[in-house]
Amino acid sequence: MTIAAYTVTGMTCGHCVSSVKEDVGEVPGVTGVEVDLATGLVTVRSGEPVDPALIAAAVREAGYEVAGYEVAGYEVAGYETAGTGTAGTGTAGAP
Repeated sequence: MTIAAYTVTGMTCGHCVSSVKEDVGEVPGVTGVEVDLATGLVTVRSGEPVDPALIAAAVREAGYEVAGYEVAGYEVAGYETAGTGTAGTGTAGAP
C-alpha cells in the first residue's frame, strides 16, 4: 500500500474537508483519504501508486489547489515504513 501526502491550500471549514475527501476518494485506486484542516495535509492511501496529477485534478474539482506532495511511505503487511520513497515536492499537476 502506498501513502502519499499532499499539501492543499484554500480549505477553511469542515465542508471544504468533506469536498476534498469525497472527490479524492473517487480517484481510481484510492483506498483511503484523511484531511487535516489545520495543516492542509491530505493523506492518500492506495494499493498502488496513483498519478499525482489525478489527485491534483480531484482537489481542483473540489475547488482547491495542491501546493506540493510526496510519497510518505509504504505499508507492507500492516507495517508502515514512513519516509520511504520520496517522490518529490512541488506542484502536482501544474500546467
